[in-house]
Amino acid sequence: MPEINTIRMRETEIKWSVVGHEKQKEFLKNALLSDRVSQFYLLVGPDNVGKTSLAIDFSKAIKCYREAVKPVVPCQKCEICRSFRASADHFLLDSVEEIKIDDIRLLKKRFAFAANRDGHKTAVIGNAQNLNREAANAFLKLLEEPAGATTFLFALPSLGWLPQTIVSRGQKVIFTLNTEKDFQNFIKQQNIAATKTQQALALRRIGLLKRILEDEDQYLSYSRIRDLDRLSETPGLEFLNQIMSLHDVDSQQLRILFTYWLLLENEKTPDTLLKNSLKKSQAIAQGLEMLTFNANKKLVLDSIAVSI
Repeated sequence: MPEINTIRMRETEIKWSVVGHEKQKEFLKNALLSDRVSQFYLLVGPDNVGKTSLAIDFSKAIKCYREAVKPVVPCQKCEICRSFRASADHFLLDSVEEIKIDDIRLLKKRFAFAANRDGHKTAVIGNAQNLNREAANAFLKLLEEPAGATTFLFALPSLGWLPQTIVSRGQKVIFTLNTEKDFQNFIKQQNIAATKTQQALALRRIGLLKRILEDEDQYLSYSRIRDLDRLSETPGLEFLNQIMSLHDVDSQQLRILFTYWLLLENEKTPDTLLKNSLKKSQAIAQGLEMLTFNANKKLVLDSIAVSI
């Protein structure tokens, strides 16, 4: 068991960029300050609530904390903090696209060399549910044969997306929606001029509110999706056709729109969130993948409609 430096535990705080999730922050802080950082963390919960941002904060804190005794980490002043994004000791992948085996090979290549500072490397993978089968198998092998001191952090909405062989090796950190208090405090602290409609569309997800405020087209699309969802008792082909008509066929835009619709659906049936969300998300993902290969749009819509 590692020796715990009680002075550092008492004097060091972590500076988080994420609002709320105090229990999750405390859990990670205790792991860091007691020198019990795990090899692999799974940050699991609703999209757009701050999981990936919190994982990045923790990665920075790990590196900054090991560099020297400081009252606050990450300090944002030392060389490690200033060069963190470009550092060879840190790997970040956060994309809505499929995560392929080449991405994991790149991660493995980066981690094959000794760390430049303090001997520790960190990797954050947002939207880890997008790992395809080959990428998942390659990552499992990386977990089983780590090169030196490493910490991997996955952010994803559900454990059901990953093989059990990977899930069983990770320490789970479970997230929930931002509380209404945290949601409103964020708006006040950031002095955000968000309308009631924009706040309602954000579904108590701070990250989603940011996206709505930054992208007018996305805001209008979300508004139309919500209106269509209210008018449709079942997600049949007619409903899906209306979603498709919002944009030219662009798989990334459609993925965003379908994902938002799933958020609306999950708001209605929170008790079956995991099962329903996983099934519908997989059906949509398969359909969008078919579209990228110029498949017949009507056949794709039929397939999605039957599945969900």
